[in-house]
Amino acid sequence: MSAITFPEMMNDSPFGSTTRTKLFWDSDSNASPAKHLTFTDEDDDFQLKPISPKAYPTCAMESRLNKGHSAKQFVRKTDEGKDLIGDGSRNHTLPLETGKHTDLKCISSKTAAAVLRGDYDTEVDSVTIVDCRYPYEFNGGHIEGAINIYRQKELRDFMKEHRYKKDHTRNIVIFHCEFSSKRGPNLLRYMRNQDREMNKENYPNLFFPEVYLLNGGYKDFFTQHHELCYPDSYTTMLDEQHRSELSHFRSESKKGKKGSRTQSRLHLRL
Repeated sequence: MSAITFPEMMNDSPFGSTTRTKLFWDSDSNASPAKHLTFTDEDDDFQLKPISPKAYPTCAMESRLNKGHSAKQFVRKTDEGKDLIGDGSRNHTLPLETGKHTDLKCISSKTAAAVLRGDYDTEVDSVTIVDCRYPYEFNGGHIEGAINIYRQKELRDFMKEHRYKKDHTRNIVIFHCEFSSKRGPNLLRYMRNQDREMNKENYPNLFFPEVYLLNGGYKDFFTQHHELCYPDSYTTMLDEQHRSELSHFRSESKKGKKGSRTQSRLHLRL
């Protein structure tokens, strides 16, 4: 499904977490927006559910796009070249593979290892590996050169520090967590939404247009390429020796999300 996300609609769930709904336009048809995406702060998984076209309010979308950019044209362009990076300027440098999160661009552990070994040095100018696991997991073994970011605030700080280094070189970012099932994908999506917001006056420009999710996460990478990890070990999230730390970091993460409110805005496809 090719999709454009329209303004968020938010409400409070009876359980105290925030429920966000995003409307989607299926650009493969001429119909009105046909799907919406619902998730809560306590639930990292995204679910697509049908929605009646009558339930969608008219949105003057074209008038909100700067410099004459058309969302329809951009979606059509990316549909014709599905390998294009987020700003539509060029193809992805790394080979993609199908993963659980079909809205994200995924790479294999084999490809990530090839990047670390220098196989893409002539094509990639810089690579940042963002390990979204908790600190005790990271300290118990991580991919060489990775940085540990597990909270949204830390990710925003990282983006602010690097966003003005925009140029025409190929700078890529690879996200992962233990299995690349929830924490990594969620922070990747958050980064792209923040990037769209920071560049809303220059759509479809992005500060970080080429971002990937590492399929299988650290578990899969360590199993296949432990020699590229430091230290050469693997601490699981549920490690019995770190039960108190797990409880602490989970609580910390929820505090950072509860009560947050994102103003309704125009978010465009990943």
